[in-house]
Parts: sequence; C-alpha cells; structure tokens
Amino acid sequence: AMREPLLSEHAWTKIKPLLPEPRKTGRPRADDRSVIEGILWVLRTGARWRYLPSQYPSSATCWRRLRDWEQDDIWLKIWRQILAELDADSLLAWEEVFVDGALLPLKKGECVGKTKRGKGTKWMVVVDGKGVPLGGQLASASPAEVKLAPPLIDEIKVPRLGPGRPRKRPKRLIADKAYDSTAFRIDMHLRGIKPINLDAKTESETCSMRTGEPCGDTRNDGKSNEPLLGSATSEDCSLGMSISSLFIVVSFIELALITFR
Repeated sequence: AMREPLLSEHAWTKIKPLLPEPRKTGRPRADDRSVIEGILWVLRTGARWRYLPSQYPSSATCWRRLRDWEQDDIWLKIWRQILAELDADSLLAWEEVFVDGALLPLKKGECVGKTKRGKGTKWMVVVDGKGVPLGGQLASASPAEVKLAPPLIDEIKVPRLGPGRPRKRPKRLIADKAYDSTAFRIDMHLRGIKPINLDAKTESETCSMRTGEPCGDTRNDGKSNEPLLGSATSEDCSLGMSISSLFIVVSFIELALITFR
C-alpha cells in the first residue's frame, strides 16, 4: 500500500519555486517532490539508504540530489527563505532563543575530535522560542560547547523579504549550566543579548524565576517541534562528505515548515 505523502501540498508550494530548473537536454530527472520525500523518509526513520522503499526514486538518485543541492546551496536557500517568510509573518519568537549541542559518535570524517566518551562531532543548534532552528553548526567534539556557542550565534542570519540587513539578534539566550562562563556572558552582553544559564535539574523553574516569564512559547497547537533526525554513521561519511551536515539543513527546513501548517 502507498504511504501518505511526507511533503504536504502547502510545504511543496513553498519549496518548488526555489528548486533549480531541470535541464532541457539529456535524460529527464526524477521528480523533485518524490526525491525530497525519499530523503525525508531516510531522515525520519534513520534507516540506511539501501532500505528506501520502492515507491521513491532509487537511493542513489536521492543521495545524489541531496549532495548536489547541498553543493549548490539549494537547501540553505530554501531554509533561509522559509525563515524570512516566518519572520515577515511574525511567526519567529525572537524574545528568547535556546542553544545546545549533541555528540555524534563518528570515528572518521570532517570535524571529528576526541572526547572522554570517544571520537565524535559536535552538532550545535540554536532555536527560537518555538523550536524553529535559526542556526546550526558541525564542529570537532573536543572543544567545550561554551566555546562553540559564539560562532554558532554568528550563524543567525534571517534575511528580510524586502530591503534591509538580515536579522541576527534575539533578546535573551537560554542555555544549560555548561554555558555558565564569564567570558561567554561578556560576549553575549557585547552583542546586546541577555544570557540566562539554567541548572539542568531545575531548568523550567529557574528560567521562570529569573525572567518572570515561561521559557519560550509553549503554545504549539498540539504540533510537535521535536527534531526529526536521521542516523549519522561512519559508513554514511565514506564519500568524504558528512551526511549529518546535509541532514541538518533538511531537518531545519522540515521544522520551519511545521509552523506554516
């Protein structure tokens, strides 16, 4: 039986105009929407490419399209355009953003460093108060997260639909106690951002106590903003390109589109 489409009609209307035109010569390329749904299937399930169901184009086709569009900055273009539309509609929560990192256990590839838990890559993400990703970065797992946070904040560049510079500065930045550093607080204050460090054991209580407000916008109309992440293994990186770095942007696109639904 055919599965439900992974890309809604509304999401497709947002993405389609931003995709490159197919070549007028040569073999017709596989349908873009089907390819994107194949990529999303791998992203959501965490399965290996060889297990891609037959209803989608071949795993090789989906992988090549994922890689080629990353090289041409198509995924980045889509993500930034969606952020610009969300911001224009006042759907981004700039009052406070949240920063955190996660360790991806990788033994080889770009951005791999040693930690007490073994080799890996650090996946750093900053999201707005509703969980919409505003910036992300892959880095060696060796440095502490607090040292990776400033360049991550630099990744916040939400373009305007009209004239004007990209929007970069939230009012408050909320992070756990791993970011409790004098140098980091000074850096954030110089940017005009108020840092709030939370005790991991009582994060919600501490945030409410220090700010007098809830941590972020908890109204999501019953829709989940949990990241939909695919697997990242050394086998995925065998071509010299980290599949996780491509999936980051596709994850960001999907999470941003949730707000439009």
